[in-house]
Amino acid sequence: MSTIQQIALQASLPVPTVRRILRGDNKEVWQSARQRGQRVRRLAAEMGYRPNASARATRSGRFDAVGVITRHTIGNEQLSVNHGLLQGLTELGLNMMYAHLDELHITDEGVPPRLMRELCVDGLIVHYAHNVPDRVRQLVADCGVPAVWVNTRGKTNCVYPDDHQGGRFAVEQLLVRGSQNVIFVQRSDRPAQPVHAGPHYSETDREAGYVAAMLAAGLDPIVLDPSPFNAPRQATVLQRWGRWVRGVRDHTAVLCYGPVEASAVIQAAIAQGRGVGE
Repeated sequence: MSTIQQIALQASLPVPTVRRILRGDNKEVWQSARQRGQRVRRLAAEMGYRPNASARATRSGRFDAVGVITRHTIGNEQLSVNHGLLQGLTELGLNMMYAHLDELHITDEGVPPRLMRELCVDGLIVHYAHNVPDRVRQLVADCGVPAVWVNTRGKTNCVYPDDHQGGRFAVEQLLVRGSQNVIFVQRSDRPAQPVHAGPHYSETDREAGYVAAMLAAGLDPIVLDPSPFNAPRQATVLQRWGRWVRGVRDHTAVLCYGPVEASAVIQAAIAQGRGVGE
């Protein structure tokens, strides 16, 4: 494998110039500069040159890598988030280092992954979502690098959807399509881990957005507790859903927290002989 010195000798150029070209720091405004850059990069490829990431990190203090921290359980939501993170970081020319936290043993010595114990990334992206223990927040703060929390609401350094506006928008669209009495079904699949904090912000925000939109339209909000969906027997679920239907005869739409609740509502509605639309 060749070195920058060997490439510079072959190209008859100073080593600093070759280094800037290979780092992408050289301004190639003029045609002659562009041709020189192309020649150096072609020589580097032909001579098998590979940048020394370790040497660059030592010199610049940067690793060109971002660490992604998640909770132990990985579901479809996390896989989707990982795909977006990887695509975005790749477009920026950055690497992604992935690790998860075993929250059942989060207070044990040595449990935090290496990228949280050693300075080997330029920043952290934390997707812990709900019930974030104080221990996790402290571990992130102690890393010594910038951190951004995903799908967690906070005063600073966080990125999350506006679920309040989302709840309002969903109701407004149902009303535009002719629905008048819209029911909201709360979340039913809360994780079984010990609760270190309150519910995920989306639980309260989506419901609050629904309530705000209904009141703004002069309608009475109806919020249903989804705990019957967790009953061990399907027959019990359908019986309780039937009582809900009889108690709220004129409702024309059901707005659910998520797909788990929507699936249960659809199954119960079909079993009750009710039509199911969009």
